[in-house]
Amino acid sequence: MRRRAALLLDAAGLTPDAALRAAAEDERVDELLVLTVEAAATTADDRKVAALGRALRTAIDAPAGDTDPTLDEARLVAATIARLDTAHIRLVDLLVRSEQPRVESHGGGSYTTRRDFHLSSQLKGTTGLPERVWPVLAGDLVTLGVLLEERAAPASRSGVGGLGRPTDPLRSWAFTDFGRAVVRVLGTDPTHPAGPTPPTGS
Repeated sequence: MRRRAALLLDAAGLTPDAALRAAAEDERVDELLVLTVEAAATTADDRKVAALGRALRTAIDAPAGDTDPTLDEARLVAATIARLDTAHIRLVDLLVRSEQPRVESHGGGSYTTRRDFHLSSQLKGTTGLPERVWPVLAGDLVTLGVLLEERAAPASRSGVGGLGRPTDPLRSWAFTDFGRAVVRVLGTDPTHPAGPTPPTGS
């Protein structure tokens, strides 16, 4: 537990005394410090602990007062990350690496509206997770507001002439704006340093 707390504060760039002073000055920071310390103590994922520390530091550095949303967003991001298992984080990493721009045409012009990803057999073996759990994990991320589920593509039929049994429809999700904030705090998967920078807007 001490190592987790030390990693949390190191990621936040804080000494224990500095963290306690910040908590004493704002009860929202105090609540966030308690949340992040408790979450750090119950996970074996160092990356999750470091992300909690970054969210804590963002909250501490937020402008004073109730009019700036930075502190409240940092609290929501930290609370969300606290609820993620390592499996959820693995899936988020995969989705960041596999996002594709969706291009729509209007009035003779084309533009990118947002980036989508699809959970399909093409991704098999890339997460270290059984394929059958992907929709479950994605559903959790939808519930947390990290993902938005798009309309599923119609099911196709396998076999010659498309007369075989129907295949599963292709389910599609996209990151919400809040989900992108969570991705930025989680940072890039250290095992894939060459991957794209998480997107910052839709």
